[in-house]
Formats: sequence, C-alpha cells, structure tokens
Amino acid sequence: MPIRSTGIVLATLAGVTIPMCNASAALAPEYDRARQFAAVAEDGDVAAALADHGLIDRIEWMEDLTYKVWSQNCFVLVTLAPVPPKDGMVGATDYDPAPGTVECE
Repeated sequence: MPIRSTGIVLATLAGVTIPMCNASAALAPEYDRARQFAAVAEDGDVAAALADHGLIDRIEWMEDLTYKVWSQNCFVLVTLAPVPPKDGMVGATDYDPAPGTVECE
C-alpha cells in the first residue's frame, strides 16, 4: 500500500506542477537561418529596391539578422526584426525584413 499511495502523490504533484512550467520552442539554428533567408528572399520591398538594377543574383548572410542582397554590382543591406508568435504561443519566430538604401560599387 505505501508504494501505491506514493505513486498517487507523485502523479498528483506532476499534474499540478507540469502546467506551471514555462514552455518555449525554438528551431534549431540551421532551420532558423533558413526561415531568415526565406523572409529576405520573399520580401517584395527588397526586390523593388533593386528592380532598377536587374534581378537579384545573390544573398549573403553578413551577421546575425543582417543580409546583403545583390543585383549585379549593386546591393541593399536587409535587417531582420524578429516577430514573436502571437498571443504568447510557442513556435518558430517570424521575421520582418527592413531593406536599407541601395549602394553600388
């Protein structure tokens, strides 16, 4: 009998304390970087900024949340702003790209 009552007490404590834990979910770094790249590649403002110089021909990762997008010999630096999941939900972070001014070499 003592083993059974101990199991009931432990199950009750687990049922009470587990919902109180702070949950978080993040993607592995390589998958998060892929989401960042997709946010830059799919942003219409980045393409519009470089439209006068031709098609985008490469995207370079510069540093955390910063990418350099090239079109021929011109580029624009794109900074990503993290957008956390809504309503305190857990999940992958979305990114809002903010292109800078076009510079040419």
